[in-house]
Amino acid sequence: MSCRRRNMPRRKRGQDSMDNLDQPGTSKTVSGTKRAKTLTTEPIDYARLAQEIVKIQQSTNSEVSSPSLAGENEPAKTLSKSMVQSNTQPKGSGLPETQSQLPEQSSSSQQGNESPSTIETVVSQLLSSSAGSLPVHASVKSTANTHSTGLFENLNPQACQLLAAALSNSTKASYKRTWDMFFLEYPTINSLPITATVLSNFIAQLFSKGYSPSSISSHVSAISYVHKILSVPDPAEAFLVRKILQGCYHSAPNKDSRLPITAPILLKLVKGLSSSVQNLYTRILLKSVFLLAFNAFLRLGEIVIKSKNEQSKVIQRDDVTFQFQHKTPCAVTIVLKNFKTNKTNDLFQINLEASGNEDMCPVQSLWLYLKTFSHESGPLFQFVGGEPVTYAFVTKNLQNTIRFIGLNPALYKGHSFRIGAATHAAHLGYSENCIQKMGRWKSDAVRRYIRLQSFTV
Repeated sequence: MSCRRRNMPRRKRGQDSMDNLDQPGTSKTVSGTKRAKTLTTEPIDYARLAQEIVKIQQSTNSEVSSPSLAGENEPAKTLSKSMVQSNTQPKGSGLPETQSQLPEQSSSSQQGNESPSTIETVVSQLLSSSAGSLPVHASVKSTANTHSTGLFENLNPQACQLLAAALSNSTKASYKRTWDMFFLEYPTINSLPITATVLSNFIAQLFSKGYSPSSISSHVSAISYVHKILSVPDPAEAFLVRKILQGCYHSAPNKDSRLPITAPILLKLVKGLSSSVQNLYTRILLKSVFLLAFNAFLRLGEIVIKSKNEQSKVIQRDDVTFQFQHKTPCAVTIVLKNFKTNKTNDLFQINLEASGNEDMCPVQSLWLYLKTFSHESGPLFQFVGGEPVTYAFVTKNLQNTIRFIGLNPALYKGHSFRIGAATHAAHLGYSENCIQKMGRWKSDAVRRYIRLQSFTV
C-alpha cells in the first residue's frame, strides 16, 4: 500500500508571525487559488491586528519622517536635520525662493517633553562666554549626508574649551547682538543655511537704518562665523552678497570728520614735541615721521607697521638714499615699493629737497634720525633696540601733542598728514592732476582730500 504525500504550499516569509499574532489557534492556506482560505476554529481579533499594524507603520514612518514629527516623541538632544537644509525649493511648493520651507513644530510634545532645539538656541550656545555651554552633543547633518556624525559630539573637553576661546567675550557679545537683530527681522527662520537673498535683504535693512558700511560688514561676519563653524554653506561668500556690500560702500554718504594737518599746524606739532614728549630720542623719531609723512604724501601705514607681519611692507632703510652738498644732505630719494594702489608691483620714487627752515625740513630731520639711531637694515623707522616703530605708538603721541597745542584730538588722525599735504599743495597752486600723481591716487578720490576751506584767505 503506497503512501501519497500531499503537496503543501510553501509558506511566505513572515506568514507565521502574522498568522500566530497573539492568537491561540493556527491558520493554514491552501494553494491553487488566488485568495487564501483560512482554516481555523477560532475567530481572528481584527481590532488587535489593526493596532499592531498601526504600530509597525508608526515605527517605519519614524525612521523616514520629517524632523518635526520625530521631535514630538523624544526630548531634543540634537540639532535636528531641519535646521540644515538646502536653499532650493521644489517646484510648485508655493514658497518664495528667499526663504527655506520650515516644518511646523509644536510648542510641547504629546508626552510633555521639551520642544526641539531651535537655531536660536544653538547660536546662543556657540556665542556664549562660557566654554561649557558649547553644544558638544549637537548633531549637525548636511542634506548631502543625513547619516553623518555630529559636528561636536566627538570633541573632547579640551577641544571644546579651545573652540570657546577662539573668540573674545566682546566679539561673542557683538556676534550675539547681530543674530538677535536677525531673528527679530526674520522670526520664522529656523534653519541653516540662510539664503543669499535673505542675507542681502538683511544688509539692505541695516543700510536703510543708517548703519555704516564697516558696521554692516561686521554684522555679516557674525552671520558667516556661525555658518562656517557648523560646516554649512556660507551665504556671505555668494557673489550677490559681496556686490550688495560693495554697493553699501559706494552709496554711503561721505562722513569723513578728519581734519588736515596743515603746514601751520605741523609747525606747532613739531615745536610741541619738546614739551609733550620727554625722551630726546623719541622726539627725534616722531619729528622725522611727522615731516616725512606730510612732505611725501605718505600714508602712515607705509612707514610704520600696524602688525608684526608687516615689517617687510613698510619703507626699508635700503630704500632711502641721500644726496650731499659740501657734506650736508641736500636731498633724499625714497623708493616706495608697497602702497595701496600699486596693483602691478611698480616702484614709485619720491624726491624731497632740503629747505632753509631747519624746524620744517624733512631731509635734515630724517638725516638726524638715521645718524642718531644708526641702523643700516630693516624698516626705516626703528626704536633704539631695533624693534620696528608701530602705528599705535605714533598715533598715541600724535594725539597727546595735538591736545597739548590746544586742538581736538578726535579730529586729527594719522591720515591727517596725507589730507594736509593735498590741501597744502592745492593752496600753493598745484593742479588736481599733479596732486593726484604725487599722492598716488588712481581716481578722483583726491578731491575729498583737498580741504581749501581749512585755510584763512
